[in-house]
Amino acid sequence: MRSFFLLLLYSGSVALSLASSVPEKLEVQDAPEISIDPDKDGNSVLVTLTNQSGKSSAVYMRAGKLTTRAGIPVHEPVVTIALPGDTGSKTDLYKRDQELAPGESLTVEVEVTGLPANGSYTVPLFNGPKLCGKLAVTGFPFRVRINGPANGTTEVVLGQGENSFTLKNDDPLQYRVAWSLSVDGRTVAGETPLGPFATEDVTVTNANCGGGKGTGLPVCLDGVQDFWAKFSSLLRDSKQDGKLTIAYQPPSSETVNATLIPHTSIPVKVITRLRTTELTSLYGSCILFVMLTLGAALSVLTNLWIPHSLRKNDICTRLMLLIRSIREISESIPSQARISAEVEAKEIRDRLRNAGWFYSNFDTVLRYYEAQTAALETRVELLRKADEYHQELEQLTDISVPPTYLTRARLAFEPAMEVFAGAEWSACQQDLATRLVQEFKEQVEALRRMRESGVAEDQFTAILRARFERLKALLGTSTGETVGRFQKMFPRVFKRLEKEKLDEGPGSQDWAQIDYDLWKLGLMQRFARSYDSATSASRRTSLENKAGFPDGAAPGSLLYYLQLNTWDALRCAELLCDEISQGIFPEDICNAIQQTPPRVAIKIRQKEIMACGRVDCELCFVNYSLNTATARREISPKWTFSAGPVVDLPSTDRGFGGGVQALGFGLRRILTTLYWRTALSPKTERGWVVSCLVPNVDRIQVTVSFEDWFGEMRVGSNQAALQASFPIVPRDTGLRAARRWLETSRSVVALAIPVVGLLAGAREKLLNLDVSTALLAVFALGFSTDSIKSALLRGTGTVSRGAADSDAGRATKAAVEAIAPVRSSPGMSAAAVAALNR
Repeated sequence: MRSFFLLLLYSGSVALSLASSVPEKLEVQDAPEISIDPDKDGNSVLVTLTNQSGKSSAVYMRAGKLTTRAGIPVHEPVVTIALPGDTGSKTDLYKRDQELAPGESLTVEVEVTGLPANGSYTVPLFNGPKLCGKLAVTGFPFRVRINGPANGTTEVVLGQGENSFTLKNDDPLQYRVAWSLSVDGRTVAGETPLGPFATEDVTVTNANCGGGKGTGLPVCLDGVQDFWAKFSSLLRDSKQDGKLTIAYQPPSSETVNATLIPHTSIPVKVITRLRTTELTSLYGSCILFVMLTLGAALSVLTNLWIPHSLRKNDICTRLMLLIRSIREISESIPSQARISAEVEAKEIRDRLRNAGWFYSNFDTVLRYYEAQTAALETRVELLRKADEYHQELEQLTDISVPPTYLTRARLAFEPAMEVFAGAEWSACQQDLATRLVQEFKEQVEALRRMRESGVAEDQFTAILRARFERLKALLGTSTGETVGRFQKMFPRVFKRLEKEKLDEGPGSQDWAQIDYDLWKLGLMQRFARSYDSATSASRRTSLENKAGFPDGAAPGSLLYYLQLNTWDALRCAELLCDEISQGIFPEDICNAIQQTPPRVAIKIRQKEIMACGRVDCELCFVNYSLNTATARREISPKWTFSAGPVVDLPSTDRGFGGGVQALGFGLRRILTTLYWRTALSPKTERGWVVSCLVPNVDRIQVTVSFEDWFGEMRVGSNQAALQASFPIVPRDTGLRAARRWLETSRSVVALAIPVVGLLAGAREKLLNLDVSTALLAVFALGFSTDSIKSALLRGTGTVSRGAADSDAGRATKAAVEAIAPVRSSPGMSAAAVAALNR
């Protein structure tokens, strides 16, 4: 269309030039102004043009582009020129058929269509190529804004009675404003009148949600719907970027082009406040405190619980292996030695398990138990070595080994076992046990060398020569009847005494036989002395029966044992001679047991039997001489230990909570009962004095039966001869629970102070970061802050440096000193040394 008008203008210009008619400059009278009304599609004004050129002028009126004050053209509006009242098509070019005489005026209508924004603009008017003047165009002002800071994002608070924002009108006109608030695709809208230069509070309610009802928080704008959003609202108000659109609302009911309606879009920050600021601050502080505490707790786990638990578990594992090693030791080791070591291992393990890893001096506690465990490992290793040497001794016992070697090795074994039977070891006991085990080892090795090489030691030959000289002096010139009887039955043995001395250098087998012969001669001399000293006929008759004179070496008699020529038979003969010397025989022991009531009773050496400890039991006769009689060796008491009900532990160790406490304790009672009944069924020991590990029960049942060397029942037939029941005292004193309370309270107080001090910094992180990121930052803050670590590790370093001056430090030092001489012992294995050096 515009090209057509340009072509028409060009054709007219050519025609005018041919007719010698030139458009002159026309002047605009009074410079009228066009004011834009948004209620109309087009806004116009009448403009009067006067020919002041003094010449006749052709009229080719056209309007230029609408521009801003800065000269920037606005392309959307359309400016047209026409005669007033003309209803035809309007263009930006008007042509008059007649020329305009000098001084003549012409009135035209200038119309602006499609101006969407307010502001001041300019429209130039031309007559042909000559500028006639400019018209001022004033857009619709509509200076309505939200009342807030000029530079920055305005906040709109929703919730807690603050569901409103304020609109301000800077124009002298009264408007009806339509507004809409959009947040994350959710929109509320409404209308409100706004007077000249007035402010109006706009309340956003549920009724603005397009069909919603009520005056509460608008549901359509509520972004706090999912769990995380609700949780985040506890920490701080929800903030979301939104847009507030304010538009002029025309009073006319006719449809108006939306692009012509003045409007503005303002970025806002929509704050959803579900609760008061004070309550949100309280909830946020609590959650931040929890996050800081969790971080501190993780620091506790990382810096205390994990390393302490690893060390604690390592010690417990070593103790469990020790208990297993102790139980693998054979019964040739007395029960006192085995049970004493096992009880100590269990006591260390139980005390260590009950020690809280959060104790301020737990590092010292661990080092103390590590030293105790190392000392116990040395003790068990010595005990195991003694068991190995004893088993080796039993394998070496045959006719090819002189009895003196065997006796000397057995005599070295017994004092070592007496030391191992001690309940609690000191440094001197550790050193003494090491030396005794080493001596026992040397005796066993000397016996092995003698058996393998056949070369007798000088000390051994000296002993035999001294014994030969003594027996030759006692028996060589004897004319007693008893010695004569023995000489008739053992002529070869008595021929030994016919020699002058034992320096003829016989072979190794001869040395063993010589030793056996000299032992037999010594036993014969002992019997002859006892027989000759007997004054009553009944006593002599009894001794003759024991010797086997009447019936010719009956089984069990002295002659029977001397004829066998074995080490076991020699021991039995020696035992019989001891019984003859004491005048007490196995049948005397059996008669005392079988009497009604029995003349023997089960006695406990301890004043009280403590739970989870060691109890030493022995059989005591009413006749005191029977308690030391050698005849007891021919009778083996068999002890059977069984458990009673589980002990009801003190209330201070029952944990927390009523119902949970009762349930937990009842379950513990049942499991403990089943465990100890299984552990003690059956639990047997043999000996006149035995030890047993006492479980955590009310009473312990003790049953004793009696067997001979061949495992046959000597007393009581198939019924147990003796029974007894003893009460057990619980070991727990309740102090452990008290200390745990104190240590827990101390830890809580020590952690709470730095955690509260960090709340200010944690809240700053919460306000500057996203909620999830802020919580992680707060958690890391609680974990990594030096003040928290100082509180957590408050006493470890100090107590560790002063451990040498504390009781635990002194105990550790004593245990280490006890280990020192053992490490250099040749009887220790490489595994034991490696365990000690750990």
